[in-house]
Amino acid sequence: MEEVLRRLVSASSSSDKPSALSAVIEREKKGSTAIGNEVAIPHAKTDSVKKLSIVLGIAPDGIDIDGETVRIFVLMLFPESAAESHVDLLSTIVQSLSSEKNRRRLILCPDDSVSAEVLFR
Repeated sequence: MEEVLRRLVSASSSSDKPSALSAVIEREKKGSTAIGNEVAIPHAKTDSVKKLSIVLGIAPDGIDIDGETVRIFVLMLFPESAAESHVDLLSTIVQSLSSEKNRRRLILCPDDSVSAEVLFR
């Protein structure tokens, strides 16, 4: 999982990638962010971002995370100053990805605009 997190963080808007990676790994130690249905939503609060940073990662063949195959990764980095509104955003993404149709659309997604439409509608 650490290699997956490293790749996701490297694509984020974090100004301090090692710090962001450390925050995500520490959060992951508290409990797996693999939520079922081939989805994981690693997330953390960190001072290395000034605003929300979301990175979508797709592993078409899947990666074993804690005995579960994960194909869709949604990394979310929140500023430390973020209120609890991040819980609402997590809920929206979980709800969207509970649909098999939406998960398939993401895996086959042609571009970022379609990804955003699937995650946030």
